Amino acid sequence: MMTIKKHKLAITGLTLLSALSLAACQSNSSDAKVVTGKDFSITEKDFYNEMKKQSGESVLNQMLLNELFKKEIGDDRYKEIEKQADETVASSKSSFGEDGFKQLLQQMSIGSEDAYRQNLIFYSLMNEVIPKYVSVSDDEIKKAYDDYQPNVDVSHILVKDESKAKEIIKELDDGKDFSELAKKNSEDSQTKDKGGSLGSLDQSSVKNLEQAFQDAMNKLKAGEYTKEPVKTSYGYHIIKVNKRDEKKSYNDMKDELTKQVKSEKLKSDNMTMVKAMHQLIEKYQVKINDKDLKSILDNYDPDKVEKKQKEAEEKAKESSEKAAKSSSDSSSSNSNSSASSSSESSSSEQSSQESSSQESSQSSK
Repeated sequence: MMTIKKHKLAITGLTLLSALSLAACQSNSSDAKVVTGKDFSITEKDFYNEMKKQSGESVLNQMLLNELFKKEIGDDRYKEIEKQADETVASSKSSFGEDGFKQLLQQMSIGSEDAYRQNLIFYSLMNEVIPKYVSVSDDEIKKAYDDYQPNVDVSHILVKDESKAKEIIKELDDGKDFSELAKKNSEDSQTKDKGGSLGSLDQSSVKNLEQAFQDAMNKLKAGEYTKEPVKTSYGYHIIKVNKRDEKKSYNDMKDELTKQVKSEKLKSDNMTMVKAMHQLIEKYQVKINDKDLKSILDNYDPDKVEKKQKEAEEKAKESSEKAAKSSSDSSSSNSNSSASSSSESSSSEQSSQESSSQESSQSSK
């Protein structure tokens, strides 16, 4: 799920949105001056045209997406999302304090509190609307179910030496308490005082573990521990599975897995988002009448996007091949130069030897 912390947001578009909209409304009805000076002025129309040139596509794209998302969810739901955004802003200010909140906005490159609020609204809208237009097959959902592993509660003891790990396993075999042995021996400072507990790990957390750890853990039933030390880059582990959650039925999990598969497709394939947006644009018969901004819709045309991607890939391939050829030619040139130099050196050495031989012969006569 997209969040403010995980993504660089379209800050420029959001902060300029109201200014550009206002300028657009006024530019056709007035040449009022925004700036005046000695022998010069900047009119609202000048201001609008320059903003349009610099940020017009970004701002109009943001406005378009907002309108489409609002249409999809309706006014009542939109008001709920606005309320949630207000609550999040208030909670953030309460947690960080006024100064801390301002620093947070600076760290996230967000220009104002209102821009932060608009970001929250926009991404809430997007997360709610876009998945509706992402299609998944029954086979994809079934595969996700087969691959799904319920949460597992795990503990471990980490030591540097394999022989030490084997000693601890023997103590466990003799009936010693795993938690007490972890507190006494584990090198993992984060889990040592908790008896080696890593807590209840969901599927994404398990994937962050090293493969050797995962493989050993997956073979264990609840209450079992590894009978041989498990080696990772951290050292040697004794792993214990305390509990495994029961896997729900396919029907009980189908809705949750559908959301998960859609989310993964959106993250892994840019075309999934493009195709979803294309459906929205077609549904609401969107047309851009300003010739300078029409190209915005090309970003949501699957055929045009795929064509651009192929052209970019071919260009990158050509550049890579040229670079490789250039490197090869350079290497070959250096090799020939070295061989020529070696040949000249050998010839020179031979000539020197012949000259020395002749001098020696004459001297002996």
